[in-house]
Amino acid sequence: MPARIGTTLLIYWLTAWGILAGGALPGRSQPPPSSDAEALLGIWEVVALEAGGRPESDKNYRWTTFVFTRDKLTLREGFNPPVEFAYTLDPTTLPKTIDLTVRGHTARGIYKLEGDELVLCISMGGPRPTAFTSRGRNDTEMFTLRRSSWERYTEPTLGFVVEAPGKWQRTTELLRLPSGPVTLHLYQAVAVKERLTFTVGVASLPGRPGSGKAIDALFDAVEKFLEKLGGEDLVAEENKIKAPGPWPARELTFRPLENTDKPLLRARLYLIGDRLFILAVSGPEEQVRIAAFRFWATFRPPPADVKKTEVKKDSSAKKP
Repeated sequence: MPARIGTTLLIYWLTAWGILAGGALPGRSQPPPSSDAEALLGIWEVVALEAGGRPESDKNYRWTTFVFTRDKLTLREGFNPPVEFAYTLDPTTLPKTIDLTVRGHTARGIYKLEGDELVLCISMGGPRPTAFTSRGRNDTEMFTLRRSSWERYTEPTLGFVVEAPGKWQRTTELLRLPSGPVTLHLYQAVAVKERLTFTVGVASLPGRPGSGKAIDALFDAVEKFLEKLGGEDLVAEENKIKAPGPWPARELTFRPLENTDKPLLRARLYLIGDRLFILAVSGPEEQVRIAAFRFWATFRPPPADVKKTEVKKDSSAKKP
């Protein structure tokens, strides 16, 4: 089997089966009613991964989550497209069993659930494991998961999706751009325990910038806005990134000029169609360093049909 870098074996096999190329897939299942079926509902973070009897580096599962709803399980791994499985549980066996099915392929496994910790031992195409170990099996992974405080948020009007802890509040600001002022819709969630603030900013532009220089000017204006919003004692650093998708992007870190207790802010700017998106996390540096990448990885832009509808409305409004 080829070496894997920065991904789980489960994602590796989904790619081999030709499933990831199609993105997220609908699953249909009716898990048997049980206390486990209820207790599994929600978002679970991978905190440890074992393959071949050995622990894997966290780069192979960083920002990976399993999201259980009543009729499907969604696997989200970094910037890979989410994959939806139909799943079935049998809590009457020992050990308890779980099957994950997508496009006619079934991964068979066992699970144990103890409070806010879940262990999944999954075989991709082989016989079902009988013990919680991957030792001696090259088709099996064991995931240790912890219940997450993060929640999925789908904006009801614009349709973007993001995950973060806390409840979202909405405000507006005036954002001055080279093309003129626009309304910036700000969505913020505060994680009190972690002392983190998560922000999504969305602005509909009068038209999409047509050149690289115009896009740079747009991002420069947003950078100045964020700098002003954070206070005059912050200085911006631009980070090199590979944009997750065919969108122009810029990543920024805003640091205090002096070594103070003032929060650090990290932000990514995306130009998607004729919309500007700002995704920012502020708080203590160590927490921001970890949370920002996960926050960015959960972001999903609005569906194409929503974007097309709004573009059509804008163009019709300009007709005399």
